[in-house]
Amino acid sequence: MRRRRNYGIPIYGLLVLGLLAPASLSPKRALEKLGKWTNQAVSAVGRTVLRSEEMNVAGLSGVEPDGATGGLSALALGVVGNAALVALLFRSVERLRRNHPLHEGNLLRETWVPWGSQEMLAQKWGWLRAAMSLNTDDVEAAAGLDAAMMVEFADLSMQVLSIIGLPLICILCPLHFFCGGSIDQDDPLSWIGMANVESGSWLCWVHSGIVWFVVIVVQHSLKRAQASFVGRRVQWLRRMPPPRCKTILVEHIPPEHCSDSGLIAYFNSVFGREVVETAHVTRNTRGLRWHLSMVRRAEEQLEEATEKFEETGERPRAFFPQSPCRPATADHIMLESPVSGEVCDVIEHWAQELQTERSALHDERWRLGLCGAGEPDFASGAYTTNGFVTFLQRRDAEIALRMQYRAHGLQFVVSPPPAPEDVRFEDLQKREMGFGDFLLGYSCILFLFWAFAPFIVAFSAVARLETLQTIMPSLHVVVILWPVTRAIWDGLASAFALGLFMSLLPNWLMFICEWLFVMKSGRQLQLQLQTWYFYFLVVFVLMVTAIGSSLFYTLSRLVEHPAKIFSLLANTLPYSTHFYLSYFPLQWSVYAMEATRYTVVVKYFALKALWGAERAKEACEPEDQANYGIGARSARMALLLVMALLFCSLSPLICVLGFICFFVCRVTYAYLLVYSETPKADTGGTFWCAQLNQVQQGLFIYVLLMTGVLLDKSDSLGPPLITFACGVALMRSYLHFRRRFQWHGLPFEDLSHEDEKVPQNLKSGITYRQSELQEVEGKEGQSAGHW
Repeated sequence: MRRRRNYGIPIYGLLVLGLLAPASLSPKRALEKLGKWTNQAVSAVGRTVLRSEEMNVAGLSGVEPDGATGGLSALALGVVGNAALVALLFRSVERLRRNHPLHEGNLLRETWVPWGSQEMLAQKWGWLRAAMSLNTDDVEAAAGLDAAMMVEFADLSMQVLSIIGLPLICILCPLHFFCGGSIDQDDPLSWIGMANVESGSWLCWVHSGIVWFVVIVVQHSLKRAQASFVGRRVQWLRRMPPPRCKTILVEHIPPEHCSDSGLIAYFNSVFGREVVETAHVTRNTRGLRWHLSMVRRAEEQLEEATEKFEETGERPRAFFPQSPCRPATADHIMLESPVSGEVCDVIEHWAQELQTERSALHDERWRLGLCGAGEPDFASGAYTTNGFVTFLQRRDAEIALRMQYRAHGLQFVVSPPPAPEDVRFEDLQKREMGFGDFLLGYSCILFLFWAFAPFIVAFSAVARLETLQTIMPSLHVVVILWPVTRAIWDGLASAFALGLFMSLLPNWLMFICEWLFVMKSGRQLQLQLQTWYFYFLVVFVLMVTAIGSSLFYTLSRLVEHPAKIFSLLANTLPYSTHFYLSYFPLQWSVYAMEATRYTVVVKYFALKALWGAERAKEACEPEDQANYGIGARSARMALLLVMALLFCSLSPLICVLGFICFFVCRVTYAYLLVYSETPKADTGGTFWCAQLNQVQQGLFIYVLLMTGVLLDKSDSLGPPLITFACGVALMRSYLHFRRRFQWHGLPFEDLSHEDEKVPQNLKSGITYRQSELQEVEGKEGQSAGHW
């Protein structure tokens, strides 16, 4: 069990007391209470009094209305500037890959790379040509199906944006320009957008048909892409190596069957014949890992002392503090030092420590049933309630995954296993997920949603020059001499606060999911991160103009009046299209900078001076899995496609900018995943399916937005009703999509009826047994005196 449980009860108690007040209220009152607490936190930390109706989180986050963004000139400047920056960054990749050992490292590893890569990469700008020529099959063969579907998602996004973008730009933009006329300001970018459509215009009927066109095209493209993925998934399942292909993960095993032999006997009795090859119930090895580490430490210290004795010819002596486990005697008390201990021979000391730790390790092995003592009892705490069962035939494993074993739905819960090298055995050693962990985990995620507005507003308020002048009076002279510094500084402070919070958000989410939830594998942790990170980005990047002063305050109003969702979206999002148009060119530079692997390069050069080249190279791989893992990357890519679809009718030009963004993203990830980054464990496209699900959820926001816009613009209920009917059809298509594509398991018609050979997994060293147990069993040949 984890150490945090020692102080978990006080934390849970404080949490319950903190949530008692809003929990006792109705949902609307509870949300209002949380919204009020948000504004109180802003006032207390930011040293300013802001009422909830007047606080603008969007403005503090850098999302400005269309009139303040500069229009077409600002967009053109952003496109040209970011395009030049992308060219410079790609040139940096060209230089780094020839000098830095972490670029194109897969060419030196024992991993498959596409044929002809060596010759192509040796040429100038060969990496760019190689990345552009890669197809999905090449990426799958080199980095796995998860990586291949990430590149495929970029291709799918470019395909969708090109199909809907060309008609929208060729039809809507001229119609808005020539048949609009509701804007008098000098802003050419608004002339071709929905903002130029005046109330009561016949263009509202055109837009209602455009919504149907966009939804049908996107859903059809997603269905075709998913059908192609299911074929790849079946082939991936067929190629799955043993023992993973014949293994199932069993959770919540009852105590009477919670042992290796008991689990084997149970499944054999269920099938009525001998079907199980091996079963490994996860053991509680916390004490075993501790004693193993102490034995290694004692062996290293003894070896070092022995080498020193052989070099100098003198037995080394040192002062050793008195161990707290041993009582201090009068002989050990030293007058000149308050620390009790003794000076003794180093070799004798560590030899005695090694003997003691080996004896303790032997006792722990005996308790776990690893040294011929027989299987331990569940009551002794040696076993947990989770384990892996490997069958003799794959067909039996597939049948076992589809069975219901007991009427009690929380016993013998089976699921496909993760890759053996990706299993998080420390999480599986937790017998049950306690309600306190569950409550604390979701409360922490809720706190992140609540703390966004206080953090941004408070940091901006504290970092303003008006506040800093009270701390540093000398800044008053700077403001008087250069008044422009006030606006520049205040704008940079808000941007820095938003960037800091967004950069740390994946780390916080990963920390919460890792320590407060049961994550069976590292890829499941990435999938959980993808889910929460996407929703956070949707709320505070895409919907930030609609949440107003506080997310919970806005939700409280929607709970009371659900129909206000249409007016809320229509009165906020259409007036920030210029900001989101400029958002895509900025992402070009972000993805191009990611291609340089700047974080890994900086870390490598920093560690190289301390540890040397080889050790620094090992420490830099893999890259930061919180910000650059497949979970965060998939969430950001899904957000970009949802953002382009959401504003495609309001400003069709966003389709072109989004197409270029996904092209840069495709080149970057094709190069990184195939040639640079180390291969990761493969789930077979789980992240792809989550992305498609998130895109379809974004379509619902698009339909609600356009329904609200047409309710505001149209002089009749015809266009908004047609648009709302599209949402009903979308719901039917969404449910049909989930029922039609069953991709989790291998179809029975693809399973062979012939007996399969028993896999030689013991010879290959691949097994679902815990690594510390294998390490101990590997030392069985040593003498009993040592073990």
